[in-house]
Amino acid sequence: MEIGTLQVIVLVVVVIAAIPLLRLIRRHERAVKRERVAGRSDMEFAEFYRSFYAESGLPPAVVRRLLEEVAEVTDILAAKLRPPDRFDRELAPAHGDEFGDGLAILPAHVRRRLERAGLSADLGTIRTLDDFIRCLGRSEMVPRH
Repeated sequence: MEIGTLQVIVLVVVVIAAIPLLRLIRRHERAVKRERVAGRSDMEFAEFYRSFYAESGLPPAVVRRLLEEVAEVTDILAAKLRPPDRFDRELAPAHGDEFGDGLAILPAHVRRRLERAGLSADLGTIRTLDDFIRCLGRSEMVPRH
């Protein structure tokens, strides 16, 4: 079956028309996620660390890197995140975007990092931002051979 010029033109027009629609959908999904934490005041990292991790034994640089990693994959500002935020609630993808969201790849990423550190963890126990920071923070403290 040959593809005609008209079919190619129609396909190109459809693809071009879909781009703004996809951008609009992504913008809406980000807005839905950010709305969940919109009522919170911004928290500077120094206050975040002092309030939640100063006595954890985790270095500030590690906590900051992990906090920013979650902020990036969830598309929620780091200043709005809090340790009890749950991956299946406050940090969850917008409905219908479960596989298009950056959070979908996080479990495999976590597993790989733990394996590299020679650690194992039941990923089902990483339910909150705090679980993530403490689990991965400990993995970064393991001496490499």
